[in-house]
Amino acid sequence: ALDVPIPLRQLAGLPADLSPQSVAAHLAAAEAEGLYAEAPEPTLSYTADSTAGNYATTKIDITFTPAAPGEAVVPLHLRMPKGLSVPQSPDMLVLVRARAHEVPIYVLHETMDFKCCCLGQTYSQIIPVCNRGKVALKASLVVSRELHGFVSFSPDMAYVQARDRSGKAGRFDFKMKFEPEEKLLKRCKEFLVEGPTGLMDTIEIPVRVGVPDQTLPVHFNFRVQLTTGLIKFSQEEVDFGVVAVNDSVSVKLGVTNVGELPQRLGFPTLPREVTVQPNTGFLSLLPGEERSVELIFCPFSDIHYNFAVTAVAGSNAPYTVQCKAVGVAPPVEFTCTNFQLRACAPTDRIQQSFFCTNVSKEATSMELLVPRNSGIKLSPLVATLEPGQTGRFQLDFCPPYQPEHLSQMLLEMTGGRSSRMQVKKGEG
Repeated sequence: ALDVPIPLRQLAGLPADLSPQSVAAHLAAAEAEGLYAEAPEPTLSYTADSTAGNYATTKIDITFTPAAPGEAVVPLHLRMPKGLSVPQSPDMLVLVRARAHEVPIYVLHETMDFKCCCLGQTYSQIIPVCNRGKVALKASLVVSRELHGFVSFSPDMAYVQARDRSGKAGRFDFKMKFEPEEKLLKRCKEFLVEGPTGLMDTIEIPVRVGVPDQTLPVHFNFRVQLTTGLIKFSQEEVDFGVVAVNDSVSVKLGVTNVGELPQRLGFPTLPREVTVQPNTGFLSLLPGEERSVELIFCPFSDIHYNFAVTAVAGSNAPYTVQCKAVGVAPPVEFTCTNFQLRACAPTDRIQQSFFCTNVSKEATSMELLVPRNSGIKLSPLVATLEPGQTGRFQLDFCPPYQPEHLSQMLLEMTGGRSSRMQVKKGEG
C-alpha cells in the first residue's frame, strides 16, 4: 500500500471530439509533448499536486471566482501514475464548465473617491445602490472595524426596488457621512496607498453591502486622501515695544498653509488699536504657500497693552497670536498737526505759524524734518523746550517753479495749437 501522487494540469486545448479514443490520444500527446496551458485560467483555483492515500479517498477542490459575467470551459488533465497497478488506471479528462451571472444588487460606482479631505471636518456623499432583479431586495451598508466611528450611513438598511418594465434598474441612495480624525490613519495602516503627492496619506478600503437574499456580497472601494488643515504662524507672540500715543508701529507676521488644500484666512475681530494689512487681513493660501501680513499697532492711551489677535481659517479653526506693547504719552504737543493752505502760485509764498508745548517733566530737544523738494521751510528746525515751555514755529511754503508742467498745462488748454505765449526757463 502506497500513497499515490495525482497531478492535475490544465490542457492547452480540447480534443477533437470527446470519444474515448480521441480523449486518450489527446491526453497521451499532451503528456509526451507538454501541451499544457502556459497561463492557467485566472478564475479557477485548485491544488495542482494532490496525493491519494492508501485505501483512501481524496477530494480535489476547484474554486471558480469570476470577475465579470460570462462562461468558461476549462479542460484539466488528471494523470495517473504509471506501472503501479495492473491493469493500468487510465488518465482522465476533467471538463470544468462555469457560468457567471450578474448579481441583482450592485453599487453604481465601484470606487467612491472623496478626493482630499481635511482632518476634523465633516463630509458627505451619496452612495447609489441599484437592483437589476425582478423583486425588491433588502440591502444594508456595513461599517468595517477600521472605519467604525468615522463613517456612518443614513439609513443603514433599506429595500431597493426591482427594475421597471423598461428594464431600468431600481435605485436607492444611501447617504455616507465621513468625519476623519488623525487616528484613522493608524487604524487603517494596512489600507494605505501612495497619494497624488507621493506620500502614504491615502486610504483605499473596501466597504461591504450586505444582501440577505443574495449569496455573494457586494463591495465598493472607499478612497480618500487625508490632510491637515493647520495654519502655521512664524511667531506665537508679538512684542510691539514702546509706542507713543497716536503713533503706529508695524510687525510682519509669516503665515504658512501646511496642508494639501487651499485655505482662506481672516482676522474678523480685532482690538481697535490693531489693523492688519493687506486686504484688511483676509487672504487665500495655496497648499504649502507662505505669505506675510502686517500687524499695525496704534495706541490710544499711555498704558501697558496685553491682548490677543485671533485669526480664523476656512475650516473654522481659530488661531491666536499673543501681543504686548507699552503705550507712552508723547513729550510734546502741537497746536496743529494738519495744515490746509490756500492756493498759491509758483514762486509765491505762504506763511503759517504753530506752537509746540513740552508736556513732560524733563527738558526735551527736538528736530523737525522737512521733505526734500517740497517747497516747505520750517524755522527753527532744532529747538529745546523746558518742562511746560511753549515754542513758536513758522512754516513757509513756496511752490517751486516748474516750466515743463506749465507748458503742458498750456498745451492742454489750447488743444495742442501753437500759442504766442512762450514759457522760457528762468522767467518769473
